[in-house]
Amino acid sequence: MVTTTPWHGIGQSVDKDANLLEDSNLNWTVEQRPLYLGEQVNAWDEDGVTPTTMPTKELVESHTANYRSDTNEVLAVTGSKYEIFQNEELAALVEAVEDDGQAEVESALSLRGGRDVIFLMKNSSFELPGDDMVHTYHIFGNNHAGERSIYVLPTSLRVFCSNMLHMVYRNSTGFKIRHTSSMKDRVADAISQIKQSQKSAEKFRVTCQQLAEKRLSVQQIRDYWGDVYTKQYGPTPVWHKDLDAGEKSQITRKEEIMSEFGNALGKESKRTSESLNAWTALNSVTEWIDHGRTVRGEKKGDQLRIHSNMLGSAAKMKSMALETALAL
Repeated sequence: MVTTTPWHGIGQSVDKDANLLEDSNLNWTVEQRPLYLGEQVNAWDEDGVTPTTMPTKELVESHTANYRSDTNEVLAVTGSKYEIFQNEELAALVEAVEDDGQAEVESALSLRGGRDVIFLMKNSSFELPGDDMVHTYHIFGNNHAGERSIYVLPTSLRVFCSNMLHMVYRNSTGFKIRHTSSMKDRVADAISQIKQSQKSAEKFRVTCQQLAEKRLSVQQIRDYWGDVYTKQYGPTPVWHKDLDAGEKSQITRKEEIMSEFGNALGKESKRTSESLNAWTALNSVTEWIDHGRTVRGEKKGDQLRIHSNMLGSAAKMKSMALETALAL
């Protein structure tokens, strides 16, 4: 096991030849407990009679509770047919792919109290004009809350601004396995397919090169930003004297975000004289999405931004921005 600094500044690095689960604090299991119907009763406390809920002996056969073995925290309530895929099973899948020597695990992490468990495997790197280095990865992920399948997703990290961009577009897709009784058979078949999908990194490199070679005018870049904004947030009202407060707010919001895109492009111009192209236009958008976009419910030190950038609405917006750039 060879690892370096945690990917994207997040997660837990794993020392060479160390136990993958031990070093990443993922050496816990998910267990299931039965659910029982509750009924409201009156219970005496210091203040008098207070309604509370007490369990009954009536079993809820359709659902179970998934909980962490180390903390006893309930991660989710899922259907009774939901099959648990343990952290050690995900680690075994990662190690089986890593064994061919073509890639290495760089870091591991859990999000939202362990509901999402992720291993990040570095595949290869390539350089675009202007010393613009891009690393490619596979995200091996599992969700213990019944929200998504076991998945392997090709992604990338641009060193210059730490922008994350999934390589899922057009004919390039990830690999998903549902939490059902047949999932372990599918995992056995997945290893060769995952290794084969590592070739998508070369296709992605060619795509990025083509974007970098696509020269654009300032107006074309602004039009691209406008298209991305409209696809994500809808059309913006045209200014007129009778606008209401809500319409004015929409216009102001767009102007502020377009300004943020422009600031990011300004950083590109300091890095290279060849900053007016489709690649830098795309990255001026993804930088704002990854680092500037407001994430609902986010608090200092919270993991919601990481989750959104990797798996949520931010990841979807970046994929849309990539597709829009490819159409230029």
